Amino acid sequence: MGIVTGLSATDTARHSWRQRQPRASHHPPPPLELTTSQLFSTAVSARPRNDTMRITTVLSALCAAAAVRADPRTAQIYIQPIDSSSSSSSVHPPAPLAEISYDTVALSASSMVSYDAPEIPDEASLVRIGLYDAKSRSWISGTTVASAENFAKGYSPNIVVTVDAATPARAGGDVVSVACKGVAIDAGQTRDFGPQVVVIPQSRGAQPTLNKPVVLSREGKTVEPEQEKTFLQKYESPPFPLSPYAANLRYWWMIAIAVFLAMSGGGAEK
Repeated sequence: MGIVTGLSATDTARHSWRQRQPRASHHPPPPLELTTSQLFSTAVSARPRNDTMRITTVLSALCAAAAVRADPRTAQIYIQPIDSSSSSSSVHPPAPLAEISYDTVALSASSMVSYDAPEIPDEASLVRIGLYDAKSRSWISGTTVASAENFAKGYSPNIVVTVDAATPARAGGDVVSVACKGVAIDAGQTRDFGPQVVVIPQSRGAQPTLNKPVVLSREGKTVEPEQEKTFLQKYESPPFPLSPYAANLRYWWMIAIAVFLAMSGGGAEK
């Protein structure tokens, strides 16, 4: 039986096409390179849903805390010399004294932007300090009157600015009043002889108690509140009743402690 060696035209074309195809390489694929952001995104997506929500909440809280910080504010402080005479011709116009910068979030970081040494006449013994509007020619904050000696030679003026506190209706931080106090310069303690500024928040004072009920005794007199007893007064009498002869015994518990210490000390010596 003969072997058929002949190939059809279709088989010959398939064989030649397979020979022209490049052989597949068996080398491993190159390593996959990822950036830091891609690695973080991959790790977050691989975490459970609860962990992903926690991370998102923490990041949102950090962003909100960073955005809460308020912008720093500036205030121009004026000074006006006051003569002892009350005539209108002797009234001096207010002049700029200092410009300060403060932040309502960090009041301790307040600083003095500029300072102009005031020219106080010899006949002026007092000065008025505060915020002044040159256009309307009126004071726009609470003013304080101080002695002109606070600006004398050998003294460093310390400006104290009081700002209002924040409320649900207002953001706060507006200047309420300005005061000044001269501090004697001591070269042995400090080297900073320039003027200083201190910004303090306005604190709420004590509030009266309204509609408080009045307690009266049987005689119609006001009953005074009982004062709180001290430690010795609370335990000067035993909790159990005593005989009439020992009713005046005070600080009985101290005698009991002394007896206990004496008995325990005798046993330790043995």
